[in-house]
Amino acid sequence: MARVPGIGEAIRTGSLHAAVDTTCRSHIAMHPTKRRPERMIGHILIHPGEERIGGLVPVARWLIAVAVVGVVGSTIGLLLPGFVLEGPTEPLASSDAIIVISGDEAQSRFRDGLALYRAGWAPRLIFSGAAWDGSSSNAETMRDQAIEAGVPSSAILVDPSGHAI
Repeated sequence: MARVPGIGEAIRTGSLHAAVDTTCRSHIAMHPTKRRPERMIGHILIHPGEERIGGLVPVARWLIAVAVVGVVGSTIGLLLPGFVLEGPTEPLASSDAIIVISGDEAQSRFRDGLALYRAGWAPRLIFSGAAWDGSSSNAETMRDQAIEAGVPSSAILVDPSGHAI
């Protein structure tokens, strides 16, 4: 078996540098490095092929994607049935009368009924609605407002009890 020179012998003969160099080269040849290529961008060390969008880890990107899909899906799920169930709106047609009922949106309904009457969609207005507190009915109040707005009393019918006429 060949004798491997020791450190002391290598220093005496001046071949230490050559011995270390040869040993390192053979070690590198036998055990190639697993170091990945890298580059610096600013102060951030990145490895090509492993860049992350916005510096987020894949789990965070996944959670953001799920949230976006959830919001879009919920919006579609809530709005689409309204369009499907209601379908296209039919155009207005002339009628014999415009019925305005009282309730939570009484003034809004009154204004819409009055606008339809003025636009000529019907020759009569029917106001329907009772008063809960025993005072004058909502139908009579709407009739008075319509007369003040210029609608002739002959074009107005009133259902003060809130029952069908």
